[in-house]
Amino acid sequence: MGVGAYNRGSKSISDQIKRDFEQRGGYRKSMINQMERAEVRISELEAYCLNAQALFVDATDRSSAKGFLKSSIYTTWIKKRFTAKVKEMHDQCLRAHVDWVNSDLQQSFVHLSYCLKKAKSWHNMLEYLNNGFRYPFKVPCGI
Repeated sequence: MGVGAYNRGSKSISDQIKRDFEQRGGYRKSMINQMERAEVRISELEAYCLNAQALFVDATDRSSAKGFLKSSIYTTWIKKRFTAKVKEMHDQCLRAHVDWVNSDLQQSFVHLSYCLKKAKSWHNMLEYLNNGFRYPFKVPCGI
């Protein structure tokens, strides 16, 4: 078989696969599946961000910094809160939160990207302040 015949056969097969996919409503089904997965991921990331923010607020307050994790974060926060790196990380968390608030909930994929940005910024902040203790909540994979 020559190169030309091989290319014509490949084109014919790919066109047939594409026609079958479109006839069965494949694009619409795949978009619905992707949007459902995006909504599940959004809910996971928003729950993580809520827990991370609550932990950060509790850990940076002297009266509620009880336990190994919170006291560890509190002592690191006291030592490093005025450094340029922590200020930049905190500003990044605030910018990500503002972007997340202003994002449109009707556009799932755009909102997912803002949720991921917010979750990554809070994860980086907590990882920098944490001294190796485990979190009392689930950290989503992929952050």
